[in-house]
Amino acid sequence: GFTHGSTLIDTLTFHAYELEEYLAFNAHMGNRRGTMDEFAQVDIEGGAIGSTIDFLVTQHNIDKEMGYRLGCNATLTDTAVNMRFFPEQPVIGYKQWTVNNDNILSYNYHTRMIDANLKLAHDESLIQVITDRAPGATSEVMRVDLANVRIQEWTRFVPNMPKMTGVVNAYFDLSFDGKNLSGTSLANVKSFTYDGQRIG
Repeated sequence: GFTHGSTLIDTLTFHAYELEEYLAFNAHMGNRRGTMDEFAQVDIEGGAIGSTIDFLVTQHNIDKEMGYRLGCNATLTDTAVNMRFFPEQPVIGYKQWTVNNDNILSYNYHTRMIDANLKLAHDESLIQVITDRAPGATSEVMRVDLANVRIQEWTRFVPNMPKMTGVVNAYFDLSFDGKNLSGTSLANVKSFTYDGQRIG
């Protein structure tokens, strides 16, 4: 086994190989019962070609339940990093979500502007980030909508993080010119607990 700090890992492997110009890789972490049961099997598969990298992370717990299956394709250019998430039906927090096929999240290093068209949905839960900027404009509008987002579904995949629960609802309507951020927001968290203790 491997030890990282106070965390024990039973099996850890990594392989990389070339397929013409494509550098493929895969990594695997495996744990027996009693050793990080939430992360009994974690696999990362992906590759890189030129300035583009893609990867898919899949996690199962000790009972072989799939907790996460989410991938990202990222391309670096001279001006920006452009990201796209896949598959269209990812698994997050043991729940199957949907993500829009034309999703994009882009950050421009020079203007510090974000271009986004991202919508993640599961039953009544929603995470949506949309930006709007006219061609040639020096400012943009960003709208962020979080509805019935359960904190535990987005934090339980982090090893050794204290357990947190609660439901987040929030809306942000923002204007950004690369330096100044202004706008309106409304947010609340219901039934928040941290490490088993009710807060608020």
